[in-house]
Amino acid sequence: MCISYFVMADELTENLLRQWGFSHKIEDFKDQSIDYATLQILTEAELTQLLPVLGERARFRQLWAPER
Repeated sequence: MCISYFVMADELTENLLRQWGFSHKIEDFKDQSIDYATLQILTEAELTQLLPVLGERARFRQLWAPER
């Protein structure tokens, strides 16, 4: 059960990244083991590491806020 949750969470994260125009970041999120559960608890500093470009980070935060 735990394994299927992580597969689903990863798919959810990938789908969100694609929908929001961040498909070029999917591999970065995978490399850092960022699934949906982890995405929900990322700090601003961690998000800055994943999305160092300020404009991308601002757009991501705006899109992510309604998901929470």
